[in-house]
Amino acid sequence: MGKKFIVVLFFFFVSAAMQAQDKPDRIQLDQKTYQLYLDQNWKQLIKVGEQALEYGYDYYYMRMRLAMAWYNRGNYENARKNLLKALEFNPKDPTSLYYLYFADVFSGRSGEARRLIKKMPIKKRIEMNLPEELSLSGISIHAGRFTNNSLDELKEGLPLDDFVSSYYMSSMNYQSVSAGINFGYNSGFTLSINRFDTQTLQEVYTGDNLSEFKHSDLQNGVYLRYVYNFPDSWYAGLAYHGVEGEYSASYYQADNSGLYGFVDWKEKYSQRYIGGFVGKHLNKLDLDFHLSINNFWQGVYYQSGLALRYYPFGNINYYLNAGYDRMLPLDQVKDYEEVWKVEVGAKLIKGLHIEGSYLFGNLSNWSDASGYHLFNTRYPIRSRTGVSLILPGLIPHLQLSFSGFYQERDHYANIYLDNEIVEPVLQNFTTFSFFGGLSWIF
Repeated sequence: MGKKFIVVLFFFFVSAAMQAQDKPDRIQLDQKTYQLYLDQNWKQLIKVGEQALEYGYDYYYMRMRLAMAWYNRGNYENARKNLLKALEFNPKDPTSLYYLYFADVFSGRSGEARRLIKKMPIKKRIEMNLPEELSLSGISIHAGRFTNNSLDELKEGLPLDDFVSSYYMSSMNYQSVSAGINFGYNSGFTLSINRFDTQTLQEVYTGDNLSEFKHSDLQNGVYLRYVYNFPDSWYAGLAYHGVEGEYSASYYQADNSGLYGFVDWKEKYSQRYIGGFVGKHLNKLDLDFHLSINNFWQGVYYQSGLALRYYPFGNINYYLNAGYDRMLPLDQVKDYEEVWKVEVGAKLIKGLHIEGSYLFGNLSNWSDASGYHLFNTRYPIRSRTGVSLILPGLIPHLQLSFSGFYQERDHYANIYLDNEIVEPVLQNFTTFSFFGGLSWIF
């Protein structure tokens, strides 16, 4: 028994000695990683630096070199992890705070970046030109137009031997002006004034006779959004969108004698959205859950949804968005409605990003995850496919955007038969929309 114990002990010491001989010297690894840092050989530096950590050589300079290697290779999530470790060794190091701020920004952690500002020395804040506690975060102006490219197609196939009343959306104009405000280092507020102007064409057939009338739907809205950033990349907030609208129309109406006369009609209405949201940034993934009540002219809807944003390379230049929303009418008369969203964005070259998106469902009642309800219309949008080009940094702080979308929509016409039966006809039509805007980001 004693001999066996001596043999085991002998092999243990031999193995330990061999491991000690294989283990690189700390001074050698430090010199090697420093030289790789000076040579800007980031790929090899990451390999050697990670190996040094496995051997237990974990200290400030090793973490900073690894952070710079990941940062320069565009992986801001891994850079952020090493910078946080470096700050554990030197909590007030201005260089670590400087790069951590931009690593947060470039990995989509805007809330964490704002919270980090107050930890920086005042001299460093001024040097980096960072926003103050109470400051503007950005100003943007956007405008666009919908056009109906199916007007002739919609007019075909309707019977002309009865009284037929049919409506066609001919165009819609949209304008928006927004401003973002920082309240302290933990919260922000967004205010937007928006306007929608929809023009509709009504065609009335009485036998072979055709009359055309123009309708207008004008909406003026105010959008408010407040978000509070918690530690560890949590955030929560509230959103509100209020719209005051007026629908004006000219149409034929039958009197008591059965004759049709010309009538002008106006209707004022209000629409409201109010909701809350909570989200979390998880490594390369943002999760956002939202719940709201939407009071539109179509009725009152509860809406809940989940949105996720994935950064496959750890920075905001490449992302995948996906979302699901369910709308449930308050009166329970109709079944629930759904909206699905998929969006992909990528940086093509310096100063040019491209974004492709596809949405389907009943988008006329849909609000996005931020609480902003767009393109409310009496003609449901069933799907929306488009491409956006984003040009940041043409000059400092200025960002331009251009978008084009293709929409598939539903259209209803009423055929009034001789026996006073109304026969609805469902048709599909398509519209194109074009949008552009500029944002000044502080």
